[in-house]
Amino acid sequence: MTFKYVYAILAVIVLIVGPLLFCFFTHREVTELGGVAYYVAPWGDDENPGTFEKPFRTIQKAVNVMKPGDTCYIRGGRYHEEVVINGLIGTEEHPITFMAYPGEKVILDGTEPINGSWEKYNGSIYKTKLTKDIWQLFVNGEMMISARWPNAFWHDGSI
Repeated sequence: MTFKYVYAILAVIVLIVGPLLFCFFTHREVTELGGVAYYVAPWGDDENPGTFEKPFRTIQKAVNVMKPGDTCYIRGGRYHEEVVINGLIGTEEHPITFMAYPGEKVILDGTEPINGSWEKYNGSIYKTKLTKDIWQLFVNGEMMISARWPNAFWHDGSI
């Protein structure tokens, strides 16, 4: 057997066994495509390794570490984040997959939580201070009607 064939066999072994050894020594789950399984959960931390037991907090953290063949399982919950996917390219044989964890509901929410203290203003009206303009307000997933003085309307530009 020539050295050319020996190198070819070694290259195949490294390509097949390498990801398995990585997953074994880092306690990672291997996907059916030979990639790495990452996990994201609302109770996670982006300093975690992204495993089932120690998930990332944000989808963006998973985006930043994933390679072709990897899968990101997003655990149930509401995610308030902007996810930027630049240069993350899989292949037909090794796609990059993001999916809800089986049996769990994932909500990608484009709104921003208001983390201020609310105080009763008058009757059923509450108020808080904001650091930026808002266009809509949701409470428990339901859009609220904006207070207006005097009466203002979208159609006449007074709002």
